[in-house]
Amino acid sequence: AIIIGLWLLTRMCYLIVGRSLERRRAVRRTEEGLRRALADPFRAELEEGFGMNVVDDVEALEPGLGTSFVHLPLEDKLHAEGLVHLQSKRRLLIAARRRLLRSEVAGDALLPSRLSLHIRRPNLLHDSMQALLVRPIAELLAPSMSVGFEGEQGVDAGGLSRDWFDSVARALADIELGCAPLAATAPDATLQLRPATLGRAEVDGMRASYAAGRFLALAILREQPLPILISPLICKHLLLQPIGMRDVRQFDPDFFRHRVERLLEPDGVAGVASLTCQPELRFLSAPTAARPEPWELMPGGAAIVVTEDSKTEYIRLLCEARACGEARHELTCLLHGFWDVLPWQLLSSHKVSAEELSALISGTCDPDPAEWRKHSRSTSARGQAAAQVVEWFWEAVACELAPDSRSALLRFATGASRPPAGGFADLKPRFSVEVSALGSPDHLPQAHTCANKLVLHLYHSKAQLLEKLLLAISSDEGFGTA
Repeated sequence: AIIIGLWLLTRMCYLIVGRSLERRRAVRRTEEGLRRALADPFRAELEEGFGMNVVDDVEALEPGLGTSFVHLPLEDKLHAEGLVHLQSKRRLLIAARRRLLRSEVAGDALLPSRLSLHIRRPNLLHDSMQALLVRPIAELLAPSMSVGFEGEQGVDAGGLSRDWFDSVARALADIELGCAPLAATAPDATLQLRPATLGRAEVDGMRASYAAGRFLALAILREQPLPILISPLICKHLLLQPIGMRDVRQFDPDFFRHRVERLLEPDGVAGVASLTCQPELRFLSAPTAARPEPWELMPGGAAIVVTEDSKTEYIRLLCEARACGEARHELTCLLHGFWDVLPWQLLSSHKVSAEELSALISGTCDPDPAEWRKHSRSTSARGQAAAQVVEWFWEAVACELAPDSRSALLRFATGASRPPAGGFADLKPRFSVEVSALGSPDHLPQAHTCANKLVLHLYHSKAQLLEKLLLAISSDEGFGTA
């Protein structure tokens, strides 16, 4: 008995000392990760041929018709992976991450069985970010999790954890909180990183971005959809996928229209210089609300004049700066924090797309068809046939589409797979359905995501409408500009 007692005591001391050392190492690793992130700022990769033309992105294939009307082979459209297998893909990711974790730790005995968080609600964001930074990854990924709020009674059977994820996500995007790293709205109405101010606040802002990255990854692995919508560009960066012209246009339509498209016109350099009231266009970024003073796009860029021969390189640098430059260091910290918890290699090996990653973070809640229709409007071609198409559409939404397909349809038409927190009444501009007299029943529906508008055609039956709708939402085609 004495021997067994000594063995148990020794084992307990071993575990206590081991976990204490792990927490100290975790703090050092976090600081090292921050230093690496700041020493090597992230730069987005661009698709091949970026900046040379926009033939594939503008509605130039048929007069008055968008790219959604291109007739792709049926098998290619049906091959596009939607959100149907999203939950099974998430489970595969969780299992793969646990296997990787076991291979990283000296022994299973050092793997914590539970992540326990004790949070003060008045200090919700600070306490949560601090916990995410100092806890070892193995502890963050423990099999079970419990959350307790100081001064509140209750045992966490899952509800308090869901409350914590939901509350922290909202706090991350709360513009009233000066330390909220995601409290900046991109031109496409999604959330992006807010540049940190100078001084001590800048250091804290980098740590907050690092912790926010860990939080987003943890939400995926804990199967907790968040009530926020992250910028699609951030999702692509998390996957290390190259960005294309279409991504930039969707992110900031005004910038794309007034800068990029004008530059691609004949004598576009002179045109943009005149538009911006400059005698010459130089390798400087475009001013934004967050950074009104332009910065050099390359060493000595302020002295380098853009010419028609060099404008492709200028467009590439200009768009990369628009996508990442406002908060490059904060973005780098968020990416490294995310990859600490969920390495990008796992996402890549499981072929997770940017759309799927967005759905893994934000969820795919089933939009309520009745509420959706109540807060929508129709701007259709005149006649009974057009009215019938609209009626068929709403019947299909309510009765024919599965929940995942409804979410995919909402994302196709608005860019978001879930309605705003306040429901469809808060969707601005209001969702609209238009039946166009242009084109033919063979054409796919077209989406104008900036205007939350879906354009249908004079289909002959509800079955044909449903077929075309499913083809459109299962592919990357169909996005138009307002």
